[in-house]
Amino acid sequence: MSFPRFTLVPGPIDVDVPGWELTGDRTTGEHVIECHELFHPHDENADIEAALTWADGIIGTRQVWTHVRERGFDRWEAGAEEELPSGKTPEYERWTSLTIRRPDDVPAATPLAWHVEKLTEHNDRLMNNALPADFKYDVQRGDAGDALAAIALRESIHRQVEQQRGSRVREAIDLGATWSEVAAALDVTPDDARTLLREWANGQHHLYRGDLERAMDNPLGLSPERHAAVLALTELGDDEGGRRG
Repeated sequence: MSFPRFTLVPGPIDVDVPGWELTGDRTTGEHVIECHELFHPHDENADIEAALTWADGIIGTRQVWTHVRERGFDRWEAGAEEELPSGKTPEYERWTSLTIRRPDDVPAATPLAWHVEKLTEHNDRLMNNALPADFKYDVQRGDAGDALAAIALRESIHRQVEQQRGSRVREAIDLGATWSEVAAALDVTPDDARTLLREWANGQHHLYRGDLERAMDNPLGLSPERHAAVLALTELGDDEGGRRG
């Protein structure tokens, strides 16, 4: 069985903005996530061709793309990695062998499930330190390395979750959740939830302006139009949702 290294998916990339999203991981461990509006809105074949060419440019090498249609949804996959005899991908094997001592030791976009699995292994060894010295079973006991890894992994998990808060709030409101529902999920007031989204949107807009100043071809963050669209969501009432109705 093989696993795609890169996936290109058509769909909304922002409020009422159709486009393409490219995600994947380079062999260096660098995570790729890029979005682009439709290239040819009125010509589907030309749009697909342009999107594949754009994706090759972002990746840096020409890819062999495979079209996949599953449950009525299309996507394109490239750079497949073969599953190892162990049943795991090479990327996963590299992760399990990685020594973590600082949050930055964790490769970008490492799945939270992988974080938790490695954290559990370190925690289990540390918990074994409470067992009596004459415990009848042979167990691995934790050391300072396990404790440091557990601290670093927890911090990495915290950072990843925090980074996703704003985008998930925007996504929830846009998909029809109300501010009251989002506030309940965050355990804050609706106004505090709105403040969180505003701060995230302003930060993303600042990122966009910075990329423009550096003359980046595909600026990250929120353009002025998308920034305004997100801020408009904060004007909805407590019991209004972005697309519900």
